[in-house]
Amino acid sequence: VRCGFLEYHERRAKAVGPDKSLFDGFAPNSQGKWTADWSKWFGRYLRKDIGIADEQKVFHSFRHSFNDACRDAGIHLEIRKRLIGHSEGGVNAGYGEGAFFAELNEYLQRLMSKGRYAALDLSHMHVSE
Repeated sequence: VRCGFLEYHERRAKAVGPDKSLFDGFAPNSQGKWTADWSKWFGRYLRKDIGIADEQKVFHSFRHSFNDACRDAGIHLEIRKRLIGHSEGGVNAGYGEGAFFAELNEYLQRLMSKGRYAALDLSHMHVSE
């Protein structure tokens, strides 16, 4: 939030419409997968530019690491799924409006203050308090 994500979202929705991709430059591949080409690019970037030779380290590895960090910070499974972008599944998942953004942000703040990312300083990216 402090890095301007909400403002970015608002500008992007006004520019391209609320039902379009949040980030520019993404298009589905021939099978309709939105992240396949990005994933391939990132894999090449890790190997060639960053020098990470372990081919098991891929873009999806961020999800695994983030999930582990959330678990370490005591964030329960339902909220972890929402933060990661997984659906809850089952009939019950369709009821209610789910966790609101402010609530999810509270969990992210907990993660940043008590979890693995406590030493991560993003203040140089802040556009607001």
